[in-house]
Amino acid sequence: MRTGTGRALRLLVGHRLRRDRWTLLTWVLCFAFLWGGVAALLGQALDAQARRELVALAVTNPGVLFVRGAPQGDGLGSVMMFSVSSFTGVMAGVLGTTTAVRHTRAEEEAGRSELVGGTPVGRRLPALATAVVGVLATLAAGTALALSGLLAGLDPVGTVVAGAGVWGVGSVFTGVGLLAAQALPTARGAGTAAATVVGVAYLLRGLGDAAGTPSDDLLRVDSAWPSLLSPLGWVQQVHGFGEPRPALLLGYPLLTLLLVGVAVTVEGRRQLGTSVVAPGRGPASAASGLGSPLGLVVRTLRGTTLVWLLLGASLGAVAGLLGPRLAAGLAENPQLAALLERLGAAGHGGSMVDTFLVAVLGFVTLLACLQAMQSVIRLRAEELAVGELALTTHPPRSAWFWSHVGFGLVTGCLVVLVAAGTTAATLALDPGAGTAVRMRTVLAVAAADLPLVVVYLAVGAVLVGLLPTTTGWLGWVLLFGLMLVGQFAPLFGPVDWLRLVSPFHHVANPLADDPRWWPSVVMVAVAVAAVLAARAGWCRRDLVR
Repeated sequence: MRTGTGRALRLLVGHRLRRDRWTLLTWVLCFAFLWGGVAALLGQALDAQARRELVALAVTNPGVLFVRGAPQGDGLGSVMMFSVSSFTGVMAGVLGTTTAVRHTRAEEEAGRSELVGGTPVGRRLPALATAVVGVLATLAAGTALALSGLLAGLDPVGTVVAGAGVWGVGSVFTGVGLLAAQALPTARGAGTAAATVVGVAYLLRGLGDAAGTPSDDLLRVDSAWPSLLSPLGWVQQVHGFGEPRPALLLGYPLLTLLLVGVAVTVEGRRQLGTSVVAPGRGPASAASGLGSPLGLVVRTLRGTTLVWLLLGASLGAVAGLLGPRLAAGLAENPQLAALLERLGAAGHGGSMVDTFLVAVLGFVTLLACLQAMQSVIRLRAEELAVGELALTTHPPRSAWFWSHVGFGLVTGCLVVLVAAGTTAATLALDPGAGTAVRMRTVLAVAAADLPLVVVYLAVGAVLVGLLPTTTGWLGWVLLFGLMLVGQFAPLFGPVDWLRLVSPFHHVANPLADDPRWWPSVVMVAVAVAAVLAARAGWCRRDLVR
């Protein structure tokens, strides 16, 4: 690399790191506190016997395997790996994709790439600089995770493998984000496509682990082949806290180089502002519906919404198809069924099949919350891009606000209901004893999850109306952070009251003998009040840059 090119690359990398310094610091601290904090809490809360019972319960519960991962022993490090690594993998994927799209396609839309292109910088250099930033960001996250694990007393080899996994997953999805930015004409489309790839990777990993083969001592699960198709599954297959297979980690740099190489090559050949997938030509005149704020919102967000709906329907179909097979497997293995009863696996009030269906619907609900929140937060992007121009046409500001809120509410609920409907429909394809009851259970669980969509819709509204400069990061923190608090707060001992701050903890459980519905009613009431306050703030404040 010539000296001038190397200096330009360093300047571009430095500029990107400076712009993202606070965002990256937040990500790094999240990785460190999640891994190290949970490791310390697990070590205090669970002795060897408790860990063995926990692993045995997880091994025999496909719902847990789908959400968390495949255990590889009952040591503290092994329990940590299967409990947290799926979450850290998704976090690393989101970090990589958002970093890549933000510094490529979003920069082109804002016009800053054209300014950089007017300097003596190679055409491929901005994309290469973005790849370097993504790799450095995920390296920092993986290093922070590994250091926190070492401070918590985890095995050094397994801890380093876990940190390398975060780096590898983040680097791969940086390449995915770069490729999506080259392929699609808008940052919103590229971000949605890259996030969909992360979701598909999680789905493949979950299916492979849920369909895995338990060991005779119920301490390990050999994942099925779909897990090997997902970068999120590779780090678990390394068995860092058992018998390490470090050769699998080589897949990360190889795939990263391939994705980045293709993206940089495309960047050097396409014209500024174009994309591999050309935007379709619209009609000569706008439809009558586009004359209203709601029509414009529907037109703008329909593509993204369709992706979430298809993903929800796919997950629902998978859950409905695998549920009866799980029931058949339990019927053919009375020893396993007896073990599950002894361990209290169905203590939540339902069967093992119900547990699996609830786990899948819980993941779909998380996607629905993201859809609802992002639909409202999209108003902030519209404000920055065309806010002044749009308001010159004199649409009521409240109508603009309510259009995004209404669209987010309807589509977020639709994602959950479509998944539940698809699950029930696929269950009906295999009629048998208990099928009708299971279908009603699926629909009841979906209905119970809808208040979460309303809560995160309100979160997005509050961010836009009252805290507009935080929409880029605070929404993600509140969504995933509060979800993780709900998951791990029972380990906090004297401070397990922290789970009360998570809305996921207050959702009614229709499978219980006495489901509590009043917390959901209270959450919806608070969310409605928050949306009204956000609407007042939106209508009164000036446009904020």
